[in-house]
Amino acid sequence: MEAGHVVVRVDFSKHKAGEHQLGKPNIASSTAWSGTAGDYRLIEPLTERELSFLDCLAHGVSNKEIARSLCVSENTVKFHLKNVYSKFSVRTRLQAIKAAYELGVLTPPANAQPAMTGAMS
Repeated sequence: MEAGHVVVRVDFSKHKAGEHQLGKPNIASSTAWSGTAGDYRLIEPLTERELSFLDCLAHGVSNKEIARSLCVSENTVKFHLKNVYSKFSVRTRLQAIKAAYELGVLTPPANAQPAMTGAMS
């Protein structure tokens, strides 16, 4: 990984609703989101393939790992993710995940509050 890139993992399994660890803010309250609840919309239905890429995003999988698991190139991953972002009118993977949960496209794990962790390489 190149210097300056940030790896973000969304871990729903270790936190209860409303909890967050010191220095690891809840995604819902993070400035990473561009809007408030209800600001998201799906301007066009997602394809089955786009849903599979979105599901990988929600599990914190990197583009390289998505490519490997779905037997496609990283450029193909980027292409499909660009389409997903466009259909949700968002710019980041975190916004896409939040929009998918808010709009019911994906179902978050029961009693889970997202937590954002980051590591610099």
